[in-house]
Amino acid sequence: MASSEVEVAFAEYERVLRELSAMQEASLVPPPRKWNRLFAKLDKPGRVLRDSEQGRALISGLMHDPSVTVQSSAAAAALFWDEPEARRVLEEIRDRGLPLRSLNAKYILIEFDRGHLSNLRPDWYEG
Repeated sequence: MASSEVEVAFAEYERVLRELSAMQEASLVPPPRKWNRLFAKLDKPGRVLRDSEQGRALISGLMHDPSVTVQSSAAAAALFWDEPEARRVLEEIRDRGLPLRSLNAKYILIEFDRGHLSNLRPDWYEG
C-alpha cells in the first residue's frame, strides 16, 4: 500500500476522531444519530489503516492522545494488533470514573473479551 494512501487515510481518520472528541466535549451525551453518522466515517480510512503496518502504528500512536475520546477509539481498534497496550489504555480510562467515557471503555473490553467486537464495518450501521 502506498505511503501517501495511508497518510491521506490517517488525516481523515484523525479529523473524524477530533470531531467526535469535540462533540463529546460539547455535550456529555452527544445526539446519537449525529454521533453514529460521524463515527461511521471512520470505517473507510480505518480499513486502509488496518491493512498496513504503517497505518496500524499511526492508530496505535493515537492511544496516547490527550483526548480520551481519541484514546478510547484508537485503543478499541488496536485491540486487534496491540492487545496488551490497548487493554492497558482502556482499563485506565475505565478506572478513571469519567461519565460515559469510562462506561464505554468498560464495554469495549467486555465485548472484545466475548468475541463480539469486530474490526470490520459495524453491523448496526446502515448509512
